[in-house]
Amino acid sequence: MDFNNHYIRIGEDSLITHGFSDAFEQPEFGDILINEQGGRHFELFGEINPPLSTDDGIPLYKWNGKAVQKRTETEIDGDRAKIPSPPLDSLTILQLALAETLENETSTQAPIVRSLSTSPETSSVWAVSMMYKNLVDQKLRTVEQVPERFRGEINGC
Repeated sequence: MDFNNHYIRIGEDSLITHGFSDAFEQPEFGDILINEQGGRHFELFGEINPPLSTDDGIPLYKWNGKAVQKRTETEIDGDRAKIPSPPLDSLTILQLALAETLENETSTQAPIVRSLSTSPETSSVWAVSMMYKNLVDQKLRTVEQVPERFRGEINGC
């Protein structure tokens, strides 16, 4: 019976970034042999070609120097917390501007903003550009920078 070698590739933090069988790929310098009698396809913990990372790219396994280990939910959640929020898109920025203006009852722009929110075909380019400029001036670029009271608006997009 013919066997294939199974390898893993790790990053500087010993997290597994790649797993493969030499039936399909040849190892590079630094790749770690974990199975000398494997099948044609890479296998880990009894699963053929398992996902090695979460949907958001966080590694699920680590190398402890002797063996592969599954990472704990705490470790994975810790890495997830380090992922920066994506920048807000233009629509979200405008929705935040609309929400802020509508919330401010004394705003002279409130009637314009109300017409923008109910009938976009009558929107004023000036009102939209002024609201966008205001948000740019305040540098509201990521979810963390958005005041808590507006975060529901983001989730509703």
